[in-house]
Order: sequence, then structure tokens, then C-alpha cells
Amino acid sequence: MALGFRLRQDVYTVQTRNALLDDSITVKVGDLLIPTAAGDIVTNDTAAIAGDFYPIGLCVGFADDTGRVIGQGTAQTAANTPASLTTAADNTTVAKYNAVYVPITEDMQLLGVLDAVAGTTALSDKEFVYFNLVDARTIDESSVVAYTNASPLQLLSEGLDPLDTTNFTAIVRLVKNSQNRP
Repeated sequence: MALGFRLRQDVYTVQTRNALLDDSITVKVGDLLIPTAAGDIVTNDTAAIAGDFYPIGLCVGFADDTGRVIGQGTAQTAANTPASLTTAADNTTVAKYNAVYVPITEDMQLLGVLDAVAGTTALSDKEFVYFNLVDARTIDESSVVAYTNASPLQLLSEGLDPLDTTNFTAIVRLVKNSQNRP
């Protein structure tokens, strides 16, 4: 069910960027990416995503260390395709595969998948409530709260996607937090 995030609107003026992927991870197109403690390396690690960290970009593809996009026939294996890439334990020093990502800002709307039907937890089917992430692809439906300063809240919901009749897709924006974001 977790298809990952996608942009709600077309973005024509945003340039993609590349960032070195961490060692020993599997990243899929649609994953949210965050920086690691090393600074110039990104990950989609569940433990890091579900904390006080805020995503910097939405993965839209992959590139090798020269910037060449991994497409059909380029660096493909059973684990590496244009939609998914698994890095080796030495990716940051040897292969140096990169995520190609769209930098995300607070004014961009994303469509994100809830891990349960909206409304299972009170308020989760409402506008202007806050959620945290379960992982790089999924919103934690049970984390919903009205505004509070007490806990890290990664996403602001602008309601459910009217085109999704299953009530699993929310329209969200990133929440800017002065401690964690520029």
C-alpha cells in the first residue's frame, strides 16, 4: 500500500539536485530524504525519519557518481532499477550512488499515504492537523494532533485528497521548525 509521496501539483521551475546515498539502504522513488549526521549524505532510514528530523527532498530518481542518471540499462541489477536502488555497505566510499531529488519547501503540497484509513484516530480526517511520519513513504495516522508545541510534528494536513475514495491519501505540507530547518 505504501506507494510513497508525490507532488500534488506540477513543478516546472524547480531544479533537481543530487545527494550521496548512505550505505546499506534501499531507496525508492517517492521516498522522503533526510540528511545523516555526516552532513552531505542522505538516507530514508526509518529511525531517522520518525524523529525530530525533517525531510529535505522527494526522491525522483538515481544517478551514479558522475551524475549520469540511472535509467533503463544503466547500472541495473535485480536490486537497482529506475524506481528503486539498494546501496552496498561501502556506497559512500566506492560506488557513490546518488539520489536525484526535488527539494521540498513549506509551500509545496504533497500527496502522502496514511498507514490506516483516515478517521480511524479522531481528527485524522480533518484539515489543519499535524502528523509524523512512520517511515520515508508513509504518514502515521495515529500520530495526529491539533496544534501543540509539545511534540515534533513533521507534516501539516490540508485534508484528504478528494480524488482518493479510499481515504488513505492526505494532502500535506512540511512543517518548518526553527530547531531543525533553515
